Amino acid sequence: MDGMNVWNSIQGDSLSPRNEFVANINPILNLASIRVDDWKLLYNPIDLPAQEPKLNSWFGPSERNFPRNKYSCSKENDFKNVKNSLAGRMVQKLMPNIFKNIHKIRKNVEVLCTEVPENATATCNDPSNPCLFNVASDPCEYFDVSKSHPETVEILQNRLQFYNATAIPPGNKPEDPRANPIFWNNTWTNWFDYLDQNSYSFVA
Repeated sequence: MDGMNVWNSIQGDSLSPRNEFVANINPILNLASIRVDDWKLLYNPIDLPAQEPKLNSWFGPSERNFPRNKYSCSKENDFKNVKNSLAGRMVQKLMPNIFKNIHKIRKNVEVLCTEVPENATATCNDPSNPCLFNVASDPCEYFDVSKSHPETVEILQNRLQFYNATAIPPGNKPEDPRANPIFWNNTWTNWFDYLDQNSYSFVA
């Protein structure tokens, strides 16, 4: 476990002791990503575009303004769920006003990405040459600066190797066609909970 005690940050104004986290290590597709401070290193295999072309680009609009359905969660309902959760209630006992400016705080940290600029350099499909981004100045990860910051690349590579040294091989299950969102109102969900466990058939 690489957990840290961040209690002082939760109950007061102390900065979090965490300055790095691993976003992903995928030995099957040879994907990996780590962030340290304002820097993010990204490994992306050269054959990923052919395997998963939809996963090899920017995601596009947030879809917040798309038509809603019964699975959608409004901002207000999402806020109520957070506030009324067990963790939310416990934190409010320590800091009664913690949710006072929650909407403003969320708005301030929102990242709005424009269309991909024509001079974007982040192709990131060479497995031997990872991309490096400064996510403070380039939160949408358009510009690879690995060539101009080789020392930073090396630092992040070493940190990634440190975590990978104790990584456990993934226990991926074979693909199951029943998980296809087309069967679940076009929603990625915990579909297995909705099956008849005795017959493993769909529950109407």
